[in-house]
Amino acid sequence: MSNPPLKKKARKLFDQEKLSEAKKLYQRLCQKDRQDTESWFDLGTLHGMQGENEAALECFKHVLALQPNFAEAHFNMARCLGLLNQKQAACQAYLQALRLKPDWVQAMNNLANLLQAQGHFNAALDYYQRALTLAPGYTDALLNKSNVLLLMGKSPAAINGLRTALKQAPNHPIIHRNLCLALTAGGRFDEAMAGYDEMKKYFPGDPEPLASKAKLLGLMGDRAAAREVIAPLMEKYPNNPYVTVAYATLNQHQKYSQDCLALLENILKQQMQLDHEIKAQIHFLLGKIHDEHNNYGQAFEHYHQANELVKRPFNTEQQSKHIDEIIAQHSAENLKPTSTLGGKKAVFIVGMPRSGTSLVEQILDSHPAISGAGELSEIFDIADSITAQLGGEPAYPAFMSQLTTELCDQMAQRYLERLEHTSNQSIYVTDKMPQNFLYLGLISRLFPEAHIIHCQREPRDTCLSCYFQNFTVGQSYSNDLTSLAQYYRQYQRLMRHWQTNLDSPLLTVQYETLVSEPEPVIRSMLDFLKLEWDENCLNFHNNRRVVNTASVDQVRQPMHTKSVARWKHYQDYIGPLLNTFAEKN
Repeated sequence: MSNPPLKKKARKLFDQEKLSEAKKLYQRLCQKDRQDTESWFDLGTLHGMQGENEAALECFKHVLALQPNFAEAHFNMARCLGLLNQKQAACQAYLQALRLKPDWVQAMNNLANLLQAQGHFNAALDYYQRALTLAPGYTDALLNKSNVLLLMGKSPAAINGLRTALKQAPNHPIIHRNLCLALTAGGRFDEAMAGYDEMKKYFPGDPEPLASKAKLLGLMGDRAAAREVIAPLMEKYPNNPYVTVAYATLNQHQKYSQDCLALLENILKQQMQLDHEIKAQIHFLLGKIHDEHNNYGQAFEHYHQANELVKRPFNTEQQSKHIDEIIAQHSAENLKPTSTLGGKKAVFIVGMPRSGTSLVEQILDSHPAISGAGELSEIFDIADSITAQLGGEPAYPAFMSQLTTELCDQMAQRYLERLEHTSNQSIYVTDKMPQNFLYLGLISRLFPEAHIIHCQREPRDTCLSCYFQNFTVGQSYSNDLTSLAQYYRQYQRLMRHWQTNLDSPLLTVQYETLVSEPEPVIRSMLDFLKLEWDENCLNFHNNRRVVNTASVDQVRQPMHTKSVARWKHYQDYIGPLLNTFAEKN
């Protein structure tokens, strides 16, 4: 039976945050009355506040057995399930809470977080947007939505969202950091630099903004300036993980590599509370240093730990169905050019990441008639814009049969203006977004005169290089060797379709041939573009343009073949990759 005085005392202790004392009284109340849903709910809440999630979950299950339409109990149960890594069950609990309270924006945000964690990015975006429609000032939802957009490689939309979030919460360090990352991913380096300076004003005692600025200066090729920034930070903050990572990033290939090794290992030995991202960066760097010193077993162990820390779910079955749909939607009729604008200025460099796309662009950019624009997200954005103009449905590739000349001209003009902004003097501008291989059918409709260069590399080397790379956005398949091999096979399947059915000019460049016999391959690329030979293309490593990709170090070195057949050094450790490639289609 209910005991009002005892319940009142328990409630008072709860409100005074005397949690252990309150919990003892609630346990007595619940033992005496199993029908007292209020006490069982409060006891579950107390268990949850003290990290006792399994005990909390049992309390909320008991409450819901008595009172199935108790929305708050569904919500709290969902939080417990999420913390216990039962993500699908947690999603169902949040959905039940939303059925009972359809306008509960926190439940929408939390549900979207779980969907994002499972790789369901579009569904997550939908729930974030629902929350923001009801509560435009909900900063957490705006930040989370922007982060998903960044993971999807949609840096312009992510930047816009993060700028809005920063106006709402100017003292939020994660928003500052993510905005700078998004600006860097979008190639807007000067804005990113200004962002780190702004972050430093808000957090003057935190060395992270300056450490990140040093890394960005190194990415931009100004290593002298980068070292000027990082040197005093290393003296002042020798044990700061962000400072150490920046220092090691700048010096890992120098005579200081052993010094970097010791510094990074020391950070790990201290066993300080490190977030997964920075800890993964340390392991990726240790992997690279050990690899360069031919310590392949140690290198792979660090790469494995890094990937486990940042692993994001990837649905291989969903990807296979997506490729099925792309192939089905791109019949010979759907591949007929529609735009009247031609788009001859555009050169699309596509392929798997780490297949030589950066190298090819660096070579071509060294020709006076060609400018390299880097990895543009415009084609992704155009696909989203087409869906929006068609009323929100259907998405790519289902909309291919609905394209009109007018719509294609409109979208093509938007892209070509972007190329003109990059360089109105050059005959060609390259877009080396590797994942544009998914959109070659759409590209052929928008730009029937565009040239496509397909970069291809030995599959095992390509996948291993992806596994060894800390991709900051997208590429969630790269953290698992089996997923990598499966993704690669789907990429091969789609490229075979394009090579058979595409009318657009397409040239395949084999990485191994390029690095072993550079001049004839470079001449073939220039012949493909109907350009005269230029000796600068052989001396691409002297080109000081900013390269915002994982291959920044490689393209600033003369041509070499040391990455060819690299997988053989690791064949004892990559069984899942090799076994998947050995399977029959």
